Amino acid sequence: MNLALISCSKLIKETSCSAREMYSKSTLFKKTYLYCQKADYSIYILSAKYGFLTPQTIINPYDFSVKNMSKKEKLEWGQWVARNINNINPSKIDFYTGIEYFANVTPFLDCKNFYYPWKGLGIGQRLSFLNKSI
Repeated sequence: MNLALISCSKLIKETSCSAREMYSKSTLFKKTYLYCQKADYSIYILSAKYGFLTPQTIINPYDFSVKNMSKKEKLEWGQWVARNINNINPSKIDFYTGIEYFANVTPFLDCKNFYYPWKGLGIGQRLSFLNKSI
């Protein structure tokens, strides 16, 4: 199974809804999701608060970021997320996330076949790539 991990967004809905809907106010999130859908990945969402989510998981609005976590909290969060990913035993993982997500999860993954396509790209460059690809 090829997995696509998409990071959550600061732009969120104001009411409880599915994870996919929660972050749909973000253009980057929406376009990344569409790109991964077209590429036929199994898509999951990484959330600072909720960890590893299916797009259908119902969640509540929140204001929390991995960037605001202490080093210890990031380590614990990365282990928690990686445990959930390891349970589904993917053959390949592509991280369509911010660097904080990638850096804190990958050390704990059993699957060593992972890729960070956004490496070195700013949000504008990511959007430009997605606009050409979807």
